Amino acid sequence: MAWTALLTAFEDPGIDLVTADADGANRASRALMARLGMSFRRNVEFPLGPGIEYGFSRGDRGPDLLEMKEKMVLSDRG
Repeated sequence: MAWTALLTAFEDPGIDLVTADADGANRASRALMARLGMSFRRNVEFPLGPGIEYGFSRGDRGPDLLEMKEKMVLSDRG
């Protein structure tokens, strides 16, 4: 679903960069952003503490969708 959101954003010719933020300690969000092909941009400070910002620019290489699908199938099998 996250990959679809990125693709949809880039249908607008005025959007060249999509960013995502997460709490610094949120490993799951950082892992998802990395799997999507997003790159670390900067550390940020949220009202409740430190965080990070990742970005994906138009033309960046995205994830290997077949590999992601295979991992999902394997994890569903237990």
